[in-house]
Amino acid sequence: MKTTMLFKAIAFMMMSIFGLSANATGTNEGEYFTNYIMNGDVVESKMIYHMEGNAVPYMKYDYSYDDMGRVTDIQIYKWEERGRKWKQNYCTSYTYEDGKIQIEYAYWNEKDKSYNKNIQKYECDMIEENMPVISENH
Repeated sequence: MKTTMLFKAIAFMMMSIFGLSANATGTNEGEYFTNYIMNGDVVESKMIYHMEGNAVPYMKYDYSYDDMGRVTDIQIYKWEERGRKWKQNYCTSYTYEDGKIQIEYAYWNEKDKSYNKNIQKYECDMIEENMPVISENH
């Protein structure tokens, strides 16, 4: 059971970090491409676009880090075409203590204006293979 939860936590973490991004080099219909906003070597934001004749915004990821350079929050937005703006979708938060990583995943609650809907929590051991790392190469 613990191994299954660890696997789910790692898989979930990787999906939330890397999302649906693809570094497409072409501009064929149906392709996605990613634009990174960097602060030195650190990814501050990642925007994913879909090619539909031209680039159409799809998803946006904003990253927050602690003093040690570890990811603490990833806020994920979806493009709302009707309002032509980014709309909060969900957030993944990471807490590091006592050799463990606590991961909390929650959807945006429009009524409360906070990430408090469908909250899921995971915990895994803090080993190199589990550490959430954001890189423009991924």
